[in-house]
Amino acid sequence: MKKLTGISIAIAVALSLAGCSKTPQQIAEDRAEVQQKAEQLRNKESVEQPAAEANTEPKHSGSHCINGPDGTNRQVVKYIKLHYLTVPESFEHTGTVVTPEENGMIALVMSFTAQNQYGGTSSDTIMASLDPKTCEPTYVFQYR
Repeated sequence: MKKLTGISIAIAVALSLAGCSKTPQQIAEDRAEVQQKAEQLRNKESVEQPAAEANTEPKHSGSHCINGPDGTNRQVVKYIKLHYLTVPESFEHTGTVVTPEENGMIALVMSFTAQNQYGGTSSDTIMASLDPKTCEPTYVFQYR
């Protein structure tokens, strides 16, 4: 149950980043805040994790699913560009938070900015459920 608190924190951070029309400086500040919160979340959950039993499969921390050069998950970015964006080339990553494996999935919250259908820039947040072995998104939900 303690890990659900970590997921709740990740969602709250992502929702706070979902404002509209941010300046580059605000986006950079948000990115730093997400990275700081992710580090705090990782530290907190690593301390709270009970010792693994000998007969259970090892749990994944989720960090292996961050495979992009800017801290993204490439499969999720590809999915976002294909299914959510009207101008895919305008995608700009703001921040990503992953949680350790729980109940056979890894939760990922990604914030980004992109050009909307009216030509303006908007911020959005996606939450994805990742397969812990392949890091492929199994479910993607967009906050509005």
